[in-house]
Amino acid sequence: MTEDEPGPVVARLLLGDELRKFREGAGLSLEQAEALLKERLPKWYRTKLNKVENGALKTTEAEIAALVDAYGVTGQQVAEIERLAREARRKAAPSRVPDWFKQFVSLSHSADEIRMWSGDLIPGQVHTSAYARECLAESVVISAAEVGPIAEDRQKRGDALFKANAPRVWVLVGEEALLRRVGSAEVMRGQLKRLRALSTLPHASFRVVPLAAGPHPAIGYPFTLLYVERAKSTIAYVESLTGADYIKKSDTYTLAFQRIESKALDEDASRAMLDRLLSDLDQE
Repeated sequence: MTEDEPGPVVARLLLGDELRKFREGAGLSLEQAEALLKERLPKWYRTKLNKVENGALKTTEAEIAALVDAYGVTGQQVAEIERLAREARRKAAPSRVPDWFKQFVSLSHSADEIRMWSGDLIPGQVHTSAYARECLAESVVISAAEVGPIAEDRQKRGDALFKANAPRVWVLVGEEALLRRVGSAEVMRGQLKRLRALSTLPHASFRVVPLAAGPHPAIGYPFTLLYVERAKSTIAYVESLTGADYIKKSDTYTLAFQRIESKALDEDASRAMLDRLLSDLDQE
């Protein structure tokens, strides 16, 4: 992928937005457009267009040809649509992650801003490989043979957040995430030091929500917000035990993040908490 190429996941978002604009410009409702496409493409099914416009599906060359024909798109605009569709069909770089996580890897690579919240465990994007290994070893969906490679890959991907060209990053964690013992004192020390290093970077913000702060809108609901400037889109990533949801209508999650942030310690106090916990570990 060159610097000008958006990546397959972001390309699908861009393509979907462009196709929606062309459909609306042609004065067609979703239902009317679906009917026209069904005439041109016998295998086209109901609701597929909505998924394409939301960036959830790839499109074939024949489908793109039918779409631009139905909408009356011509000239250079057709070439741009075809370019986005080709990029959207491209396979993302391989990564040692579960299938449902691959879209997140691609989005993270393309994101200009990343906001992550986790109350009772440190977010996976900032794990050390040792901390990740302890967490993954408890998984009921990842085999023992996969634990080591996935843990190493997780830290490697997280290392990108420490680079000069990294996206702007906000990390919000609950105090309980820092207090929860994961592995040995050495494992915890390495993980807290990684957070401490991240907290000093000019493009990063690390803050702790203390136990004394009381309730907030996302107790028990970790999530990550990824903003992609080129697509003018914020995606909420919400992981469950066996899969994940990618939510384009993310206003609720954005508001929840703001509410949680309002209860967090400031950056200096959050670093001070990390320093105290590291000092306690040194006493063991």
